[in-house]
Amino acid sequence: MKVAIDPCGSDKVVLGVIWLASVALLVAHMGSSLFQTIRERVWWVLWFRAGRKRLRALTPAEKEILRGFIDCNSRTQPLDLRNGTVSGLEDENIIYKSAPMSDSLEYFPFNIQPWAWRELKKHPEWLAR
Repeated sequence: MKVAIDPCGSDKVVLGVIWLASVALLVAHMGSSLFQTIRERVWWVLWFRAGRKRLRALTPAEKEILRGFIDCNSRTQPLDLRNGTVSGLEDENIIYKSAPMSDSLEYFPFNIQPWAWRELKKHPEWLAR
């Protein structure tokens, strides 16, 4: 019994189908990866634009809290966890609680998000009184 691929026979069809299926899977995988990359980039751009728009529309109380980060040139500040303005800034991902524990019951260390830090450093007028 001979075990070989007959180059003139029906084996060409089988190899052609396997090659075509392989190329189709490769193209589908690359297309999926490209779509995922584009989707993430578009989401990031839209999210960043919304964040910039939000920073331009800060309330006086929010400006006061964020001014503390910029004026002290510090990315961390102890803030009152019970303050609604602090909670609002945290919910909108402008600041975040940097430690689960604190020295006091009321004040926790909060960090400013890197994107918000960069934007407020570039545009200090957004924090003007």
